[in-house]
Amino acid sequence: MSTKLTDVPTQATYGITLAPAVRTASANGTAVDLGDGDGPCFAILMTGTVAAGTTVAVALEESDDQSGWDPIADGEFPNVTSSNQKRAIPFRRSRRYVRAALTVSGSSPSAGTAALVGQQKKTF
Repeated sequence: MSTKLTDVPTQATYGITLAPAVRTASANGTAVDLGDGDGPCFAILMTGTVAAGTTVAVALEESDDQSGWDPIADGEFPNVTSSNQKRAIPFRRSRRYVRAALTVSGSSPSAGTAALVGQQKKTF
């Protein structure tokens, strides 16, 4: 197994778990199937406009079959409280499916957010 991605479009499996949108309430992302992946994973969180007083918290969850979800131990992003931020974290999964669990909080929360998760494809 290589730990170096040099051509993400062909060497990685990845998907959007939180499609770009302005969110005013907490939400669970779409499940991303990383069954073709191997080794360490990565996740990217991006924000657009974040309203004053809003906090964005995102934690990754995993599942074998998309019916029950458990937190990923090293899958939490640092909280975001300002606009136009980007965060990337590495993590390890032990199950096939991964999604983001988004919490937006504040007196009148509003935040443009998007997130994706990915992993290097298995090599044979």
